Amino acid sequence: MPSELRRWLSAIGVLTSAVNSGHDLKMLLDQVAATARELLDLDFCGVMVPELDGKSLKIAGASGLSEEYIDHVNCGRRIRLDVNRSKGAPASRAFFSGEPWSVSDVSAEPESMWTDVAREQGYRSILAVPLRSADQVLGTLNSYRTIAHDFQPEEVEQLTLLAEHEK
Repeated sequence: MPSELRRWLSAIGVLTSAVNSGHDLKMLLDQVAATARELLDLDFCGVMVPELDGKSLKIAGASGLSEEYIDHVNCGRRIRLDVNRSKGAPASRAFFSGEPWSVSDVSAEPESMWTDVAREQGYRSILAVPLRSADQVLGTLNSYRTIAHDFQPEEVEQLTLLAEHEK
């Protein structure tokens, strides 16, 4: 068995054990983010879920993102769930569409609150994929890179596999 496949199977096994052992949700979401970051060689990774009011997303799990940044986003610079579903942050678009959404170069995007947040954290590209249950989208799994990056189909497929694993 090739080492890359062994590495993926091992990581999926660890996540499956964590899901089945009843870890608290924050710990589990942090582990999902850390696993995605490690397997896909990402600079940062985050799991976002809707706020109770349904108007924005908050960071519920992360790897590589500072606590200050997480607090800043969750308390003051929330990622709006944009009513116009053809606009807004990639996480908002992935949440509403139920499909992966990526931006190769944040600096090429129109100025907005989410691009300001991206610049503050220092990432240039993002891929957001929906976290699904059987009948709805529960949140998004987001991967971030500090350089401009065109996400390849296999990267989208791999991140989606990790997001779907957490049903």
